[in-house]
Amino acid sequence: MQWLVLGLAVASMFGIVSQLSRPVQPGRAASRCPDRLKELKDVTRANGLNEPASEAGAAPETGTLAAVDGQGKPVQGSTVLKFRFGPERGVLIRRQTFRLPAGTNMIQAALINDFVDGQRDRVLPAEAGQVVLGFQRRSAPGTATLVACIDPDGPGAMRPGSYVGAASVSASSGPSATLSIEVSAQDRRWWLVLAFAFGGGLAGIIVKLLADRQTIGDHVEVSLNPRSWSARTWVAFAAGVTTAIYSFLTIYADDPTFSAEFGTLWRVAAETFAGTLAAKALTDLAGPAANGKRTEGGTTG
Repeated sequence: MQWLVLGLAVASMFGIVSQLSRPVQPGRAASRCPDRLKELKDVTRANGLNEPASEAGAAPETGTLAAVDGQGKPVQGSTVLKFRFGPERGVLIRRQTFRLPAGTNMIQAALINDFVDGQRDRVLPAEAGQVVLGFQRRSAPGTATLVACIDPDGPGAMRPGSYVGAASVSASSGPSATLSIEVSAQDRRWWLVLAFAFGGGLAGIIVKLLADRQTIGDHVEVSLNPRSWSARTWVAFAAGVTTAIYSFLTIYADDPTFSAEFGTLWRVAAETFAGTLAAKALTDLAGPAANGKRTEGGTTG
């Protein structure tokens, strides 16, 4: 009876956790980016940094708007701003400086289309306010610095995934420039991954104990009390814990776009379950358990 109850408990746990793995909408109704940008005290809105060229500083003679690196040299290839959100889901800010064409007295920026996750067919609407653009009021002479802010928790829910978007920066003189914005979001519910990982190990331990009972028959009394476990059972238990941690680190922690859906969570549980049973198979190679009247932890005679 105790095995039936324990089996039902494990099945119920997986069922409950799978229900909890459904996407949850965050309670935040507005983006934190406007307030965060105000705290910087030197950022203006993206609709324009309106200053005469003489006040902005001496612009270079070349008439192109170009992104520059930390040494003021033009960036080779495409310009990309990367945002990576883990379980903490804090507001992130990135900057990119542009060299202004001669005679520039205004510069502005705007998002291009929505942010799209092609693999999961998800969209992060550009007009939702999660992505906010602005410019620093103070920058090096002849340059302007774009500030991009993303709040993953408001408004709406940023589902886990990899999103790609773009922004256009234009000056009052010369052609505009485009930069890419890449956003990766990891599911913040890391505890779901751990629950499935250790649940798979627990299921493996149960199967191991039941298999021992079937192998030795009525001569053995299998106990769920860890104090009565044999060395063979402890090896399987240690393997389950090790595999659970390994699965968490390799499947969840190393994947910046991990989504806690039932399929991915079940993969974690299956890997831990298999690792626990693999340890059982290795201990079985050493020979069968003793046949005396015993508990699972040792022979009683």
